[in-house]
Amino acid sequence: MPTAPAPRRVFCPVNPETAGDGAVRQACRTVLNLPGVTGPVINGNTVALGTVDATAKLYIICHGHEEMPLFTVGKEKWNAQQMADLLESSGLKKTHREIVMLVCHAGQTLGSEAVINQRVGLQSTYDKVKSGTSKKDALKKAETLHKFSELEDQASPTTFTNKDQVLPMVSQLIDALKAKKYDFIRMQAFLGPVDANLSNGIKVKISGRYEDASDSNTVNWL
Repeated sequence: MPTAPAPRRVFCPVNPETAGDGAVRQACRTVLNLPGVTGPVINGNTVALGTVDATAKLYIICHGHEEMPLFTVGKEKWNAQQMADLLESSGLKKTHREIVMLVCHAGQTLGSEAVINQRVGLQSTYDKVKSGTSKKDALKKAETLHKFSELEDQASPTTFTNKDQVLPMVSQLIDALKAKKYDFIRMQAFLGPVDANLSNGIKVKISGRYEDASDSNTVNWL
């Protein structure tokens, strides 16, 4: 008898139908039309991650930020620790085996850790004053945006090659999960923008062209 295909499930950190993010909504709809894929598992609200078999391949669908180490859907943002917290609180089993990150640039670094830390700090400062209406607030916002933009050329996806670079999001997420005793987890991510339309397989944008996911554009972390 032929071996049954391994089960596949989908996780989106928010409800893609109401998040105001057309790309993520379409990606989730496309994946769910494939044979053997069920879900979406949306923040534990539709089907709790606790119901997902630990041997199922779990796809995470959201955006990867090109300038900051963040996951995004619509206006929502999560760092790796927050995403790990969300997966855990949604019921992901500690024995879960495999996660595939359909997240652009998740296998790449964004550059120097020092530069990224500066940008994260500037973003935090901006968030604190962005709703202010005073002249002081306006000056602070303008100053912060200017400093943030000055560092833009030093914060872009590239190959992770040395310890002075910020870790790729796949590495950050797996480290956060390992700290929560997800001892069996392994993860896959890609070295560029990802086309999550899985009806044609996973496609990765390399040198301006989308190509099939392969060993040359894929990273696997344990």
